[in-house]
Amino acid sequence: KFKLEASNDLDSWYLGGSVDDVLTGIYEWQSFYGFTASGKYLRITFTETITGYQPTIRELSFSGHIAPPLDDVTILEVVDDSGPHNLGGGPEKTIDGDYYTTWNPDIPDGQYYNNWYITFALSERYTVFGVNLLNNGDTEHDVTKFKLEASDDKITWHTGGSVGDVLAGSAEWQSFDGFIATGSYLKITITETASGYQPWLRELSFTGYTGLAGSDLSIDTETSASPSSMKQADAQ
Repeated sequence: KFKLEASNDLDSWYLGGSVDDVLTGIYEWQSFYGFTASGKYLRITFTETITGYQPTIRELSFSGHIAPPLDDVTILEVVDDSGPHNLGGGPEKTIDGDYYTTWNPDIPDGQYYNNWYITFALSERYTVFGVNLLNNGDTEHDVTKFKLEASDDKITWHTGGSVGDVLAGSAEWQSFDGFIATGSYLKITITETASGYQPWLRELSFTGYTGLAGSDLSIDTETSASPSSMKQADAQ
């Protein structure tokens, strides 16, 4: 078993996927796909061997692509939401371009429900990198935390990242980046508001890029393993 992570600074690492069906006892290349690891640094962690002893890996290679310039993500429609919502406060209000309308969901379980979501169908398969959010600005109903997920079938969802520092009491656009959410459907879930009551969210927009064909990646071997990990491997 192994997992793959990516980073831009060697401090914050984002999970790009994991594999638990690597075959043992063979000497042929095995290939695995579907990772969403985006960054300047790539870390592979072996989480299990057949015996529990250290791995002896012959070769590794990776394929991927360099992301093009970011563009606005085209949303086709809202396909699902946590519902219900108050009259005139449907989830489509977040993408209507009118700053004076708000998504105003009802509170299914009272205060601190913290699971209000909207699912959007995208015009094509995107990797979403940035989220732009416009709170109501009244503090009480302002979003303070959210998470972003993506899917290709609306059944299996992959976490693209989360934010815990949205500013309440502001009616200005706020932008957040560093997400890695790849799919044809995008789901944003509000996990906290300033007061615990339902969000009054004015607008949402996203930035990203469309999928590209993969190619072999060039690896700087000097940063491919930490000195401490190499010493531990040598010792065994």
